[in-house]
Amino acid sequence: QTCAQPISIAEITGRPIGQSREEASANFNRELIAIEDRLAAEKRAQAEATQAERDRVNALRPGI
Repeated sequence: QTCAQPISIAEITGRPIGQSREEASANFNRELIAIEDRLAAEKRAQAEATQAERDRVNALRPGI
């Protein structure tokens, strides 16, 4: 009976077999940058929508 099953480093780290640590790190960094860019764009869009709503409300309240 086998008490332990041999595993590879790739299985532990989740990177594809044959992919170097450098390649995996570069891919991970690209994914993080894409996520950060998407979140920044969403934040800008929300800020623009908020400002547009403020402008619309202020336009309805003359003299303020």
